[in-house]
Amino acid sequence: MSTHRTLVLASWMLLSASTVSAQAGTWQVSLTRSAGSLDEPTARGVVEAAQGRLAACGAPGAQPLVYELSLRTNGTVREASYDRRAAGDARGARCIRHALLELHFPAHAQAATFALTLGGTGAAPSAPPPPPPTTVAAPPPSTAPSTVPPPTTTAPIAVAPPTLTPTPMPTAATDVRIGPLESTAERTADQLRSVIAVQLGAISACYATGRQHDAALGGEAILHLTIAPNGQVTGALFQAPEALASAIAGCVGQAGRTWLFSSATAEERASIPLTFGAPRPERR
Repeated sequence: MSTHRTLVLASWMLLSASTVSAQAGTWQVSLTRSAGSLDEPTARGVVEAAQGRLAACGAPGAQPLVYELSLRTNGTVREASYDRRAAGDARGARCIRHALLELHFPAHAQAATFALTLGGTGAAPSAPPPPPPTTVAAPPPSTAPSTVPPPTTTAPIAVAPPTLTPTPMPTAATDVRIGPLESTAERTADQLRSVIAVQLGAISACYATGRQHDAALGGEAILHLTIAPNGQVTGALFQAPEALASAIAGCVGQAGRTWLFSSATAEERASIPLTFGAPRPERR
C-alpha cells in the first residue's frame, strides 16, 4: 500500500471515530403519567434539565432504560425503580437511579407516578461511513471541442418579513418587592432573603398574569410559609387584599411550595412581606 493511500485511510478512520464520539452522551427522555395531578410536560422539563447529571452516569446504550418514577405531593421523588435484569449496564443504571432520587419536581395536589424511558438519540441505525477515497488516474484530454453551457442568471428570492407575535404585558423586577424580614429561630433574615430573592421571578410571573385581566392590580401582601426541618416548604398561605388574593393566591402559593431553604432541627414558620405594583414616586 502506497504512503498516500495509508494516510488517506488513517484520516478516514479518525473522522469516523470522532463522529461516533460526538453522538454519544445525549439522552432522549420519554414520560407517560399513570397517576397523579402533575402534568407530563412539567415533569419532562425537570428530567431534561438534569441531563448533565444523567450523562455523568455514562453514554446511552443500545437498549432504553425504563424507570417507574413515584413522586410525593411536595415534589420529592419517593422511588425510581427499574428492571435490573433488563439493564445492560448495571452500574450506570444504579447511578441514574440515584440521580433521579435527587430531583425536585413542583408540588402538586395528588401524588404522581410516571413511566420514564431514557434512551440515546443515536440509537437508530445510521448509514455506514463512505469508503476511503481512492486515487483514479485522469483520462487523457479530449481533442473534440467541448460545449460549455451559457451562464444562468438566478432571480432573487423574495423573503417575507418575520411575523411578530404579541407578548404578554411584562412585569418589571421592581413591581414585586420584598419587605423587611424577621429572623426565625434557626434561620437569619439574610438567609431567608437569599432564597426568596432568587425565586422572586416566579411570583413576578404570577403577578404579570393577574395584571393581564386587571391593569390596576396591586397592593401589599404577606406570604406565610411552613418550612420542614429538611428545608422544604410544606405549607404556603397568601394573605392579601381580596382582589389581589383572588387573582394570584393559588399561583403564588404553588410557587412558594417549591422553594428549598437550609436545613434546621425543627419545623419553622416564616412571614414574607411582599409589595405588588410599581413603587410610588418620592415626594419632594
